[in-house]
Amino acid sequence: MLHVALGLPPLRTGGLTRYCVDLMEAQARGGFKVSLLYPGRFLPGKTVVKSHRHGDIQLYEVVNPLPVPLTCGVGDPRPFIADCDNPEAYRGLLEEVEPDIIHVHSYQGIHKEFFDIAARNRMPIVFTTHDYYPICPRCTLVDRFEEACEGPASERCAACNAGIGMTLHKSMIMQSGVYAKLKGSRILSLIAARVKQNMSSGGGSAAIEQPANASMGDYRALLDYNRSVVSAFDLIVSNSLVSEQIYRRYYPNKSFRLVPGTHAGLSRREHAECRRKSDETPRIAYFGGRKAYKGYETLMTACRLLHEEGVEFQLDLYGDDYEQPQGLPEVTCGGRISPEKVRGILREHDVVVVPSIYRETCGFVVLEALCEGVAVVCSDAVGAADLVEPDRVFKAGVASDLAIKLKDACENRNIPVSVSDDYPITMNQQIYLLKRIYHSLIREVSYESK
Repeated sequence: MLHVALGLPPLRTGGLTRYCVDLMEAQARGGFKVSLLYPGRFLPGKTVVKSHRHGDIQLYEVVNPLPVPLTCGVGDPRPFIADCDNPEAYRGLLEEVEPDIIHVHSYQGIHKEFFDIAARNRMPIVFTTHDYYPICPRCTLVDRFEEACEGPASERCAACNAGIGMTLHKSMIMQSGVYAKLKGSRILSLIAARVKQNMSSGGGSAAIEQPANASMGDYRALLDYNRSVVSAFDLIVSNSLVSEQIYRRYYPNKSFRLVPGTHAGLSRREHAECRRKSDETPRIAYFGGRKAYKGYETLMTACRLLHEEGVEFQLDLYGDDYEQPQGLPEVTCGGRISPEKVRGILREHDVVVVPSIYRETCGFVVLEALCEGVAVVCSDAVGAADLVEPDRVFKAGVASDLAIKLKDACENRNIPVSVSDDYPITMNQQIYLLKRIYHSLIREVSYESK
């Protein structure tokens, strides 16, 4: 089988990459012949596909792919929808691999011609809803002012992306081998974070610097291009009810199946009632970073309400380079952490808060916390909210509601919490569910081809 995604660590990180890598490795251990197609470097010449190995996984790097916007938006759509100058590279890849199934996690950087060729040859294609790129050029359905988007439209996308989003030249740098080697360095991380912030928000300026050659028509073409790619998919696998509801709204004629997301290494752990003494200050953990759409400002406002009320708590911030909030001595800045450290940090806390105002498809931190027996307070925009008790779910963006839920969670921190027994938490369960979907789709496509 052939997976299509953004690539591998260390260049690519995040939940999408983690799930894809864990799934591929588990499938390879289970006897699948697994390969991965991903957008790679920009080099002189035409588009070609180069092969590499990564353990038991065969890698296929698209050299001279389309630009990869990530979550930065699209500054000028035309390079992102350009025709492939060598479609035979994709044809040769598919003839070599002969995949029984193609599983797409992200098609950023991959030319439409790849999917057209696969569809014409009736190769079944499955797509998992890790983000909203097929709907929104910024992937989040949140605009450059950190407000929820009303939905894709050429005029809104132009106002939100033009002149500040990813460009071909920026993508060439961020796809380079040099960038991949230096990405982990602190100074480059800081520079990259600042550049991404400027691309996402335009430096906070309300003025739109729209290039004269980037028009609403270009963004209309980008939206049409993405719809055309999705038209080649035979099935959309949603990783939460939230993502399925949104995708059904924009792709009502598509078939859907629900497979809740997870990653390797998770297991159900009994709630440790004596983990922390009841007379200790309740500790709350947040992992989302400073972006407004992650609910950071909502969280800070809720903390100020708790502070004014005299509620005793400690909030530890992880996942970003934070500045100490003024007037909130209860808040400490833990900074960036590696994924391997999350489990240990969770065990030191009583509550995890996920205050996102955007409709997260399937954030892992809720699942990770519940697996450790740690209470979760999250917004109703979070895909994993279905795993949380209703009285711990607050209205997204409403700080007063969040403050009430946090206070209650801290006061009742020893109430046992867990993940439901029917949740497919292990990668073996994921493989089983996906294998059934793969086989069903292969039979369906084979029947339609006759």
